[in-house]
Amino acid sequence: MKLFEELLGKELNLNEKKLSDIANVIVGECITRKEISEKGSFPVISGGVNPLGWYNKYNSDSSITISRAGTAGYIGLVETKYWLTDKCFSVSPIDKKEINTKFLFYYLISHKSNIDQIIKKGTVNTIRISDLKEIKIKYPEIKVQNKIVEILDKFTEYSAELKAELKAELKARDEQYKFYRDKLLSNNNLFNDACIIEKKLNEVTIWDKTFTGFPKEDQLKNDVKYDYLYASEIEKIKEEKGDVKIITTYPSDIYLNSNNYNGKIYEEEAVFIPGGGNLSIQYYNGKFVTSDNRICKSFDTNILSTKFIYHYMLSMKDTLASFYRGSGIKHPYMPDILKLKIKIPSLKIQEKIIKVLDNFEAICKDLNIGLPAEEAKRQKQYEYYRDAIFKYLETGIIDNKGIGERERESGLIRILWFIFDTVKTNINSITEVKVGEIITKKESIINGGFPIISGGIEPLGYTNKFNSLANSVTVSRVGTAGYVNFITTKFWLNDKCFVIKQNSELFNSKYIFHYLKTNQKQIDNIVKKGTVNTISISDLRNLKLFLPSLKTQERIVQFLDNFEAICKDLNIGLPAEEAKRQKQYEYYRDAIFKYLETGIIDNKGIGERERERERIN
Repeated sequence: MKLFEELLGKELNLNEKKLSDIANVIVGECITRKEISEKGSFPVISGGVNPLGWYNKYNSDSSITISRAGTAGYIGLVETKYWLTDKCFSVSPIDKKEINTKFLFYYLISHKSNIDQIIKKGTVNTIRISDLKEIKIKYPEIKVQNKIVEILDKFTEYSAELKAELKAELKARDEQYKFYRDKLLSNNNLFNDACIIEKKLNEVTIWDKTFTGFPKEDQLKNDVKYDYLYASEIEKIKEEKGDVKIITTYPSDIYLNSNNYNGKIYEEEAVFIPGGGNLSIQYYNGKFVTSDNRICKSFDTNILSTKFIYHYMLSMKDTLASFYRGSGIKHPYMPDILKLKIKIPSLKIQEKIIKVLDNFEAICKDLNIGLPAEEAKRQKQYEYYRDAIFKYLETGIIDNKGIGERERESGLIRILWFIFDTVKTNINSITEVKVGEIITKKESIINGGFPIISGGIEPLGYTNKFNSLANSVTVSRVGTAGYVNFITTKFWLNDKCFVIKQNSELFNSKYIFHYLKTNQKQIDNIVKKGTVNTISISDLRNLKLFLPSLKTQERIVQFLDNFEAICKDLNIGLPAEEAKRQKQYEYYRDAIFKYLETGIIDNKGIGERERERERIN
């Protein structure tokens, strides 16, 4: 209230007049498409949000525009010279000492319902100039108008800044979604999912029709016959409050009312791609009618989710787009699409992938309320994650190329844990490997506080400085190349040894130690034999490993670190001899990691059945 008291200063006296009494209202002039170009001195205004093009002449200067036909009622403000077409009105104050143009613009925007009431509905919505002129305008004295405009301009400026910030945020969020979606859906944890199968699309999908150029007997039959609506038909049947989705050949959100429609209505879950034009991929589950779309659904939703097909197609968007051909309007070459291969994990894994991608997409859509669809950073990131899932499904490899990728890999691995429980990756994808630093014998002292680790079983000596943290995994680089150790105190790492840097967000260092000890053969395979055996840092970085969730890692570490105590608690009764105890420990350790990688319990060997029974219990 204080704002209004300060603004008005006194009781507000309003004048009320017809629009034609305070403003010139005119219709523009016809202009042909040949006269419109991409370059020119003056914008061509035809009632839309953006100029129709450019022209070298003008017939209007700085005024309000109101669309007369098509997008009838759209209100714009042009603050330069321009060409007004015959599809649009120009509104400009007769006396600018009486009416501020900006004030009139804001007034019309805030009272748009008055304009909406005079729109004549039809195939093309229109407004008559006589009706527009009759609209009543209430306005204060010019000083108050100027104050109102000043305040509203500030609000508009702040709104634009906020919109830009939200748009940037949305870009980043959407990119992040695509990053997760694409990475997830292009990666393969097949080793954890025995139900994985690979099929061609024609083997597991049903389409709206059979296609020439592909053997008819190899296409699954669809018992549903679809009617395809023309754009002109859609214009006639669409309604604001409808209950049946109209699937156009482009992303849209339009409906019809089933009570007012006599044509066929379909109710099913399907994926839609256009039969002609530019590729778009749409998913819908419910009642619908369709334009000229190619319609795809799962042959058996107990095996393959239609929603999973949708996300798979999104991850293959560039490939699908390349199958749209033609000199004019492009059409999909369906034989190539039907030949595409799809990796199908178990339904449980499919549902987890869908849950991740749908939830991520929903977040982006929530942020997108009232804003145009977002473009840039987060969009790319979203695509990265989406494609990563499918790449992982296909290859079992996490690709961490690019600057700053490790942060995104961390997010990706968490998503893969959610879907697959265990991830196949390499050391370089989850952390850094560093070579130590030279230390001279003079710097080595007997009573130093920190051991010097050089790759051997025992410290090389001691020093009063350290360059590595406690609880780190080391791997010998030369000499005893490949020897894996775990150092529980701060230490000095010399140049004969590697350290695997800690990353508590993704792994327990003790787990990495146990894993590498169990897979010593994998390390031995990268040792370069010679007078002095060596390991290259690149080979160690690329070493493959299976990484379960942190919770599972901690359980494995706890079990292996406390093996003897756990065995006693389980009344297994360890053999007394140290050699047998070590052998039994190694058996359990190796069995855990083998099960992690293959899902198979290995019970080979003498006396194994008894140990298996105790471990399972």
